[in-house]
Amino acid sequence: MKTASVRACALLPVWMLFCCCLLQAQTPFERTGQVFLVSQNTYDLLNFVVAPGNNVVQTSPFSSPPAGGIDAIGFRKTDNFIYGINPLDQHIYRIGKNGVSADVGGAGLNPGLYYQAGDVTPDGNYLVSIGADASSTDVHLAKTDLTGPVPVTEFVPLSGGYNLIDVAFDPNGGKLYGFDVFSHAFVTVNINTGTITPFAPIASGNNVFGLYFDAFGDLYAYGFTLSGIVDALFIIDRNTGKEKRLATGPITEVLDAASCPYSVEMKCTVTPEIVLPCSDVVYSYLIANGSGETMTNAGFDHPLPAGFHFANFLLDPFNAPIDTLSQPGVMRLHDLTLPPGKQSFSIKVSVGDVPKGPRNSQAALTQLPALYGVKSRSDNPREPGFEDSTKLTINRFAEDSLFFNWLICNGETIQLDATPYGGSVQWSTGGSSPVLPVSKGGMYTLTAGTTCEQIVVSNMVTSSTCPFTIELSLLFSPDTIFPCDDVVMRFVIDNSSGEPRYNVSLVDTLPASFTILDILSNPFGGGLLPGLPPGLLHFDGLKLPVGTDTLDVLVETGDLLPGIIKSRAKLYDLPLVMGPERLSDNPSTVLFDSTALVVQGTLSDTMYVEAIICGNARTTLDASTLGKNLVWDDGSADPKRVVDQEGEYRLTVLDGCEPSLVFWNVVQGPPIAIVPGDTIRMHQGEQVVLEPAIFSQGDTLALEWIDPPGQSLSCLYCPAPLATPLSSTLYSIKAFNGVCADSAGLMVVVDRSRRIFVPNVFSPNDDGNNDFFYLQSPDAGNIRTLAVYDRWGNAVYLSETSVFNDVSGGWDGNSRGKPAPSGVYLWWAEIEFPDGEKKQLSGDVTLLR
Repeated sequence: MKTASVRACALLPVWMLFCCCLLQAQTPFERTGQVFLVSQNTYDLLNFVVAPGNNVVQTSPFSSPPAGGIDAIGFRKTDNFIYGINPLDQHIYRIGKNGVSADVGGAGLNPGLYYQAGDVTPDGNYLVSIGADASSTDVHLAKTDLTGPVPVTEFVPLSGGYNLIDVAFDPNGGKLYGFDVFSHAFVTVNINTGTITPFAPIASGNNVFGLYFDAFGDLYAYGFTLSGIVDALFIIDRNTGKEKRLATGPITEVLDAASCPYSVEMKCTVTPEIVLPCSDVVYSYLIANGSGETMTNAGFDHPLPAGFHFANFLLDPFNAPIDTLSQPGVMRLHDLTLPPGKQSFSIKVSVGDVPKGPRNSQAALTQLPALYGVKSRSDNPREPGFEDSTKLTINRFAEDSLFFNWLICNGETIQLDATPYGGSVQWSTGGSSPVLPVSKGGMYTLTAGTTCEQIVVSNMVTSSTCPFTIELSLLFSPDTIFPCDDVVMRFVIDNSSGEPRYNVSLVDTLPASFTILDILSNPFGGGLLPGLPPGLLHFDGLKLPVGTDTLDVLVETGDLLPGIIKSRAKLYDLPLVMGPERLSDNPSTVLFDSTALVVQGTLSDTMYVEAIICGNARTTLDASTLGKNLVWDDGSADPKRVVDQEGEYRLTVLDGCEPSLVFWNVVQGPPIAIVPGDTIRMHQGEQVVLEPAIFSQGDTLALEWIDPPGQSLSCLYCPAPLATPLSSTLYSIKAFNGVCADSAGLMVVVDRSRRIFVPNVFSPNDDGNNDFFYLQSPDAGNIRTLAVYDRWGNAVYLSETSVFNDVSGGWDGNSRGKPAPSGVYLWWAEIEFPDGEKKQLSGDVTLLR
């Protein structure tokens, strides 16, 4: 009923349209900094937040769209409604807080273009949208005037081959930002000249679907990250166009974004964020008044954590007396005046002798006008969540003294950092900075803490000639085996310390089932310690000459299960100056880590494997990870076997500790088939339903349509989308039931013939029959001009906006307010069709009285 009443309003005069819209009971929004998204599949309007605490992006339904959906949305500050464009009829729609939508009317947008990017100018006068053609290339910028009785649009041509997915106005400077799909970069747009200036592309794994600003003038983008693994919220540097990921969340198909930046917001930070008891901290507040007007009699509340006490103002632009008595533990300010723009103030707070742990608190602006939500809670800018509290961590020392050893190279400098021990630091060198640069060996001691929490930290710094050092690497050769194979453990020792090192030990606890067979190479002397338990490799008395050499040990791996086995050796008894020990590294990886050995083979002597065939397709039985010496039941020995029939296939694996049998049970997967149906024929401008027959016996069914023109289907993942192609198109559909898949093509033939019927006589005598002269057609099209002339060439009628079969856009037989005389008149018309083609027609018509 709502849709029908809105369409009815569109046919009424302006004064009746106003009354009709009132009947829709639209409620304007408050200005609370809210953010809205448009669902790609349903066009539903969604609320968007970042959940405090876990920082996960979340959406929730706000309202259903008008019939045909809504796109290119923006928040208008002059009446506090959301405005957008209906992709179906290209009318301007207005949406209120209660979800009610109203048709404001057509704005003369080009029906051959798509308008998916848009926002309302900061002064509220225009809805600016971007029109793109069927190839997704932007053609023009449309400025739709929202201040008059009916929307009127002027166009600014765009050039350069861009496709802006969304745009957003900076509420402070008025500059228009956008994201271009083709260059994968943010851009700025001059709305008067159409000039587009791109920034450098963003990271290839990130993408953007919607943009919005907040009251502070910060630009945010909603999209996805990690190449589509999760959705993400980014903050954008407006000077460089570079993105920074703030939060992620589940995949949500998003088409557009808009916000209300004309709100009153506050940020709250604390410095430092980690302190000791009996310390001072600074809370800083930044207030953004995006309303454009001065607010008076506002209040401020900050309930401080227990044991925290207000000390004094560090920056106070309000000159308001502090109130800490009316509500104990709460710092209050009264009768604040908030001018437009940003203001900041800060306070010093004393932290008492409180227990260890986090302390969260949140300030609020109060007594705001009802339009701004009465209260605005502070946000912690160091967290991506909306209106999340500010966190301060109280630290206490687990010990009253600590000792550290450090090794530096001669000529280098190490930074001894005392930041974790609080702000009051006293070094043995006499300095008090939290960070002490050290370039010489020695003992450096610091005393840190407060009157109720203290610690002494000793740092022994040893300097050495560098980069000369000792390194140990471990390799398996080969690094992929089958059970009971032999493998060489190769220990590579690099002594670059400048001189030989003596009496060094090497130890490695071998993985279970490993047995030492032989020492293949040992250039370092020493030997295995006797009497060790099985699986323990321990060399003692090694001499490490300058240079690099290897120690090779042959081991048998034993009866292992398939998987990854890791090992890490250790050199120790090194000179203290070199550090007491070295762990081995896997030189095949970038990380400093243990060395991996991949064990392949069967899980047991007899193993059963399931495989599935879908329809008449083939499947490959891959035994390459089970062994190298294989025999199939048909006598073949190839590790991969292609089969096209159900049944049991037997494989004998001759590798490993014992031969193994593997049985492949090949079964038919749940059938799925798509019957596309006959070719669909339609006239341009019509809509048809694509509804192929899908037969599936699986537990689930996932669909995906391929839309070659782009945006000619109402949805890409539903079984029966509406199709509005402008030319003949072959659509493809893929179906997947969780196991098997099928695909098919469905041809839609578009008849582009122009069926136009023009009467050659009419009688405007108000008898209800043939009273108007107008163009008629069953097809879609916009009549850009319809002009009628008398036989002397004088214009008697002119219409510049009309459609087929619209009586109100035709000639009623009057000229200058008086009935035109009977006779023959000439007419001329220019018609634009949905694909952009323009056609000019002319003829004569006889007027009968």
